[in-house]
Amino acid sequence: MTLPILGLCAASFAISWLGTWAMRRIAPQIGFVDRPGRRKIHHNPKPLGGGVVATAAKRGLAPVELIERATHLMATLNREASLTALRAGVSAMTDVTGYGLLGHLREMAEASGVSAEVSAGAVPAIEGVIDLLEGPEPPVAGGTRANREWVEGLVSWAPEVPEARRWLLCDAMTSGGLLVAAPASSEAPGVRIGTVLESSEEGATLLRVLP
Repeated sequence: MTLPILGLCAASFAISWLGTWAMRRIAPQIGFVDRPGRRKIHHNPKPLGGGVVATAAKRGLAPVELIERATHLMATLNREASLTALRAGVSAMTDVTGYGLLGHLREMAEASGVSAEVSAGAVPAIEGVIDLLEGPEPPVAGGTRANREWVEGLVSWAPEVPEARRWLLCDAMTSGGLLVAAPASSEAPGVRIGTVLESSEEGATLLRVLP
């Protein structure tokens, strides 16, 4: 009985693997799985700042409208965007959460042996978040401060990048959007915020942040 059972298990594994591969690669192309197409989530990616809003809410600094806006964004899933990115042939992808955008970008760059350049002004922010960060009491969480400290030695900030934008790029948030590395000609979702550069010499700047 041992050989038939092993054969049955092997066949089941093969069928399961082939089914998973087909669902991810083939089914969307022939309509068996939902094709996101031109939906809003792909052309208006999740902006940063959820952590800023949460901290501001705890301190009584965030208006109700801003809290509702951030909550809606955090409740929006990345499933459709991730499927679109997979079909576009991305080379790397992760969600932006607790380590902030620069923290996750650091991990991706180090693991891939490359460096990266980010345009701070191209990174979308939740409407109202920059105003909070430019206010007299910026609602910066302890996690965000730790994120900035963690990447600071590896980042070259252009002098023109304002302090509010620097905190935004380190914002420790929940359920952020996707950080995707893909060829410029691909149809990966979202907006372009930077460029992957060739690997640099040891000890050189890993991340460059431009205005």
